[in-house]
Amino acid sequence: MEFKTSNKESTDFERPHVEEGLHIAEFIESKEISEGTYGSRAVMLFKLIEQDVELGQIVYTTNDATPNNKLGQTLIALGADLEKGSVDTEKFKGTKCRVLVEDYTYEKDGKELTASSISKVKPLAEKTTA
Repeated sequence: MEFKTSNKESTDFERPHVEEGLHIAEFIESKEISEGTYGSRAVMLFKLIEQDVELGQIVYTTNDATPNNKLGQTLIALGADLEKGSVDTEKFKGTKCRVLVEDYTYEKDGKELTASSISKVKPLAEKTTA
């Protein structure tokens, strides 16, 4: 039996918990993370403005960003034009948007804990104050 190997070390990152629902956030950065079940992944990091907490949204980067996938919908919410062929997220740093935060549970040291993640990113609405 053959196993894939890697010299990458995993990190035990902080998993904050905040109230579920829509929050105003600011885009911080995107970065590649480990491969997932369906291929290459990245995390899109946002700072929730009122809570002063950073949360991430995991997106698959195996396919092109389209209006029908999470990566494309997030980029559109930040103001990207998907028709240009490629998008550099650096130019969206500091862009304000709305994020939908949802809870998830995980186990650590035999205890079930609750944390939060971003499930959807939407543009900042005209009536939304930031």
